[in-house]
Amino acid sequence: MRAPGSARPGQLRRDSADPRRDSTRSPAPARDSPRRSNGRARIKLNFCCGDRRGRGAGGFSRFPRRCPGWWALLWVQLHVWRALAQDDVAPYFKTEPTLPQTHLEGNRLILTCLAEGSWPLEFKWLHNDMEITEFSREYKYVIPSLKKSDGGFYQCVVRNRMGALLQRKSEVQVAYMGNFQGENQWEAVPEGQAAVLNVPHIPSYPKPQVTWFRDGHKIIPSSRM
Repeated sequence: MRAPGSARPGQLRRDSADPRRDSTRSPAPARDSPRRSNGRARIKLNFCCGDRRGRGAGGFSRFPRRCPGWWALLWVQLHVWRALAQDDVAPYFKTEPTLPQTHLEGNRLILTCLAEGSWPLEFKWLHNDMEITEFSREYKYVIPSLKKSDGGFYQCVVRNRMGALLQRKSEVQVAYMGNFQGENQWEAVPEGQAAVLNVPHIPSYPKPQVTWFRDGHKIIPSSRM
């Protein structure tokens, strides 16, 4: 005879210790409802809503009608990429230099690089194809007091995350005038003959205009002079 509750030969005994009969065990945590979950959970459901039995080559579902959320996600991603591409604008110049500009020696000169594009924009300046500044947010180049050596060609380089652009050359000419070189001139000629007075050399730019004076009075050009 078997004792009550004993197991048959070859059969395991189940008692209250069996977890399948233990009514006091804690229930398995319920999954979050898709309506209360975040967007990531819903995206996962969208990708898993295809028919597993209907998968073709490459693992894609043959029945996209059963998974409309997948197409909606793809549509949103395409619009986001398009918006990002439209927001990024390569740098471009609003104005380009045309004619040379002449400034007096000792004056202050401010060169500006008017450019637009996606920020942040960074600027760098070149003088006669040599770098004179590093890339920075400053779009102006200031020369407090012009010297003759400051003359030449200036260029601006602007860049952002979309690329870099080199501006056309802008010529800067420095106007200056030196002192008379040489001593006083003395000319002795016989009466009735022409006297030729040479203009003394004066280092200057541009070429100076010469006016003659006699005994402190301006000489009016005529057939005799």
